[in-house]
Amino acid sequence: MDETLRREVRFLTTRLGAIAREQCGPRVFAAIENLRHLSKQIRQNPTPTLVKANEYQIKGLTLGQASDVAHAFSLFFHLVNLCEERQRVRRLRAYEDDGTGAPMSLRHTFNELRHDRVSPAALARLLDSMRVEPVLTAHPTEAKRRSVINHILRIGRTLDALHGELGRAAESELDPWIEALWLTPEVRERPMTPAIEIESTLVFLERTIYELGGTFWEKFRDQLARLDARLPAPQPFLRFGSWVGADRDGNANVTPETSLAAAAALRRSILGYYRQVCQRLLGVVSFPCPRSSLERKMRRDLGRDMRGFPATRAFEQVDQPHELYRRKLRVMIWRLDRTAEGAQGAYEGAGEFARDLERLEKLLAEHPSPRVSRLGPGRLRATVEIFGFHAASLDFRQHSSVTRAAVDELLARAQASGQGGAQPATDPEASRIAAIERLLACSGDCLAEPPFSDATRRTLGEFSALKKIQTTYGEAAAHRYVLSMTSKCSDVWDVLLLGRQAGLVECRTAKEATARVKHKLSAGGPALSEANGTPALPALWSHFDVVPLFETYDDLYACPAILDQLLSGPLYRSLLRSRGNFQEVMLGYSDSVKDSGYVAANFALFRAQKSLGQVAERHGVRLGLFHGVGGTIDRGGGQSYRSVRAQPYAAPGGRIRITEQGEVISLKYSDPTIAQRNLEQLVTSVLDAHLLHPKRVAMNLLAHWEAYAEELATSSRRFYRQLVYETPEFPQYLYQATPIDLIERLRLGSRPSRRFGSRDLKDLRAIPWVFAWTQSRHFLPSWYGLGHALERFVNEHAPRGTELLRQMYQGWPFFSVLIDNAETSLAKTDLYIAGRYATLVRPPSLGAKIFGRIEEEYRRALKGVLEICGRAQLLGRQPVLAESIRLRNPYVDPLNYLQIRFLRRWRDARRPPPELLQLLQVTVAGIAFGMKSTG
Repeated sequence: MDETLRREVRFLTTRLGAIAREQCGPRVFAAIENLRHLSKQIRQNPTPTLVKANEYQIKGLTLGQASDVAHAFSLFFHLVNLCEERQRVRRLRAYEDDGTGAPMSLRHTFNELRHDRVSPAALARLLDSMRVEPVLTAHPTEAKRRSVINHILRIGRTLDALHGELGRAAESELDPWIEALWLTPEVRERPMTPAIEIESTLVFLERTIYELGGTFWEKFRDQLARLDARLPAPQPFLRFGSWVGADRDGNANVTPETSLAAAAALRRSILGYYRQVCQRLLGVVSFPCPRSSLERKMRRDLGRDMRGFPATRAFEQVDQPHELYRRKLRVMIWRLDRTAEGAQGAYEGAGEFARDLERLEKLLAEHPSPRVSRLGPGRLRATVEIFGFHAASLDFRQHSSVTRAAVDELLARAQASGQGGAQPATDPEASRIAAIERLLACSGDCLAEPPFSDATRRTLGEFSALKKIQTTYGEAAAHRYVLSMTSKCSDVWDVLLLGRQAGLVECRTAKEATARVKHKLSAGGPALSEANGTPALPALWSHFDVVPLFETYDDLYACPAILDQLLSGPLYRSLLRSRGNFQEVMLGYSDSVKDSGYVAANFALFRAQKSLGQVAERHGVRLGLFHGVGGTIDRGGGQSYRSVRAQPYAAPGGRIRITEQGEVISLKYSDPTIAQRNLEQLVTSVLDAHLLHPKRVAMNLLAHWEAYAEELATSSRRFYRQLVYETPEFPQYLYQATPIDLIERLRLGSRPSRRFGSRDLKDLRAIPWVFAWTQSRHFLPSWYGLGHALERFVNEHAPRGTELLRQMYQGWPFFSVLIDNAETSLAKTDLYIAGRYATLVRPPSLGAKIFGRIEEEYRRALKGVLEICGRAQLLGRQPVLAESIRLRNPYVDPLNYLQIRFLRRWRDARRPPPELLQLLQVTVAGIAFGMKSTG
């Protein structure tokens, strides 16, 4: 461990211990210390004597004392995580200072581009089509309360101010904040609401992300100029999206009104940020125009403003007569205020504000004051191009079964009125699509009229809200409808028909379509023509994009055929032309792993990305992929950026969207330096995949390896499903050997843990599924099935099986990432602790039976991974991570022991006291912080 890190951890945890002793007395403090020492000893050698001593220690605690103990260990991890984050920031700054840059940093990647002599023209082509967009979601995975986060940030800022001096003076500065952290309840007493989630998201946008946009782009532009000064600066390719307040898949708490409120809050937030930056600039541009020519330009510009907006004449009396730059900024601030109020004098859009900034930037550059020009209006203009007046584009999301039910009603109405046409039963799918196409292409008034059923009215209300947001704030504010669990072509057509009902899809004549195409082209929009150059005259015009989300194993395998069917239809292609001949597809990483296991899901995702790209290329359509990843390896997290680098299919044309969920937002965007690092990793992974050409495999060799990977996927899936879906007692094991029932009671988010409220395992969302296995230290979804698949492959390909797997690991980036991520999960798995959870299962024989199967598979996976990697122990190439896990385990273990003990008591009690549930919730939070992982 780094010495500075060691000093900070020792100092903060010692102060925490002192405050814990003050607050809860010597007896509880002694229990904390005893459990810590016993956990270390048990981890080294779990003798019956030590285990009994540990159980006796916990059994002697009252509920209140146990809560204090759990709270102490939980806060320990808060402080350790803070120290580790600070150490990461120090390392990143050291990389920058030595001029090399950290791996996957902008500086490091551009150095590699220079070293590999990448053609500037190739880079320019990529940048022209590139679009990188993190999408913030409010999934229930953030266990920290915002009050707790704020206290931790204050402790970090105090450490910064102390400059490494950790003596008596530091105690007096830090103790109040550590004490406040101790006294703040970790568990929410009230459930989260969408309104709170919207507010929480704004905190991260306003704290780091807005500022990050401009500074990131400035740094990127610098590196580009150093590479080749002749390269024109491209338009910023960075954007941000959000699901917060618009994701209604299985969440009845998100209403159309919620989405309208989210869009309004985002607009107020970004306009307030622009106003704040302009206010700061007022204090900078205190100088006069040095040349008469510049002064004339400024006065002409201000004259136009004052003629257009007479109220701004008052600013002539505010500043000194020569302070023309300040006067211009005051006009801009005044117009921003009018924009926020929707009053006369408002900017027509973000583009007009950006043009004002561009004029100011050029005038300051002529001053000459290039530094002020660049760091002032120049940086802000880049920020405006990234965030617009909407901050983050809202994605609406709904489950396909909901939209299908609504369209069933509309089609029944149309059939009854004679508009739907005949519906032969021989091919219901084709019949449904044909009926919807007729209604979409109908030039007359074919829309269904109310009244509708309550369910259909609610669904149509979503589309009306989407339309209203576009009308009020512009199309950029919300133009995607993500359809969960898309499984057939008609699912997409369903959404288009509902969009037609709300005016989001229009039927246009050839004359109207031609006019719209010409207008879009003259405005600098994308070319709306077919690949063969024939004129594009769409019969349909859409104001939004339908983004099918493929989540299950079967749907991931079927999605290329579904896309091919969609793109083969002339009516859909006409509609797609109105969207710039661009189709976005979302791939779900969570449900596919829950459905089929880690290996099968990852190969299905790999195959889907490759095949979707081939389908789009064949049809001459630009494809965008949206990766729905979580924070954990079994939900697509882990080394996700390395996964993008490993395969160019992940970001076709340099276009990629990726979800940033719950705990991940807090980890990545609380600190500006780490937020910058996160964006650099994402962007450079795209540059790397397309330009630096990581190991490319010969096509014939790759074909063999893909066939081998499919073998592994098939056998691992079969083995995984035998346990999870074909063993009748498995749900009982899940509900007794993990705290899943407790997790479903947590108030981590507004979204229920189940889509439709049933107790079916298929209805359980992937997030609580993963969370439960993480808490109980099984980590089952991220490796189960791998060991069996590897063992079977080695046997069937004997005597070269192991050698083939090693060749794949060394030569194929996809397989290397697959095995490395599994290695990390195996290292985090703790069979001893998991076995203690298995003792909660009744009857005990059932727990022992299923845990025995899990244990056997773990041994197989461990053996297979080590043989492939050629290492004697896990994480041999990641000593820092291995050391972190080793040091954390003895402090996580007491929380697990407390959870096991009181989970049994909670389940056995007829009417458990509220304090018991609160204690268990603290253990859940503490384990999550200790493992740095939830769902």
